[in-house]
Amino acid sequence: MESKFLQINKAQTPTMRFPLLICLGVFILARPIWALEPSDSLSVEIDSKGVALIQARLILPAPPLGVHKVLTDYDRWPDLFPHPPTINSIVREQDRTVVDMSIPAFLLPFTLHLVTATRERSTFQIETRLVKGDFLQYEWVWRFSPTQGGKATLARMTFRVAPTIWTPDWFLRWALQTEMEGHFEKIRQHLHPSSEKSLR
Repeated sequence: MESKFLQINKAQTPTMRFPLLICLGVFILARPIWALEPSDSLSVEIDSKGVALIQARLILPAPPLGVHKVLTDYDRWPDLFPHPPTINSIVREQDRTVVDMSIPAFLLPFTLHLVTATRERSTFQIETRLVKGDFLQYEWVWRFSPTQGGKATLARMTFRVAPTIWTPDWFLRWALQTEMEGHFEKIRQHLHPSSEKSLR
């Protein structure tokens, strides 16, 4: 089923579709392959309104405090993504941190504007929600609990997102799957003992 974004923009993009599909094929072949750890689980589903629901369960090699510290180091958010956003501004308020960023759009020569507000509910929960930008929905929640005697973290992630640009469901699902796999690998690199300095 096509997403509502394709239905809305169908009349506006008839000449773009064929070359775009060729580019998608080249991009898929050229893109690096990320692998989940055996203990990880990741699912990506697109509903009838074009909203993606991403759910993940990970075992991360650091206690919850270390994981929390990496994920709330807002200046270094770009280091945690295969296609890093550009941070335009960070405003730390009493109960939240507002981040204005530009996110690369897959295969297209422009970026998506995104402003989010992140609340650190505790060491064990982080919530990031949409303030404004080129998204209809953007809600990212991390929950942590200690495991392996407190030396590791069981991390549960729920991420709901809906961009405003034209996006076929199959491509949105694939792009989010591969981006999340790369995101988890980047997080692990920052938590690995050889990258201990990233926690300081």
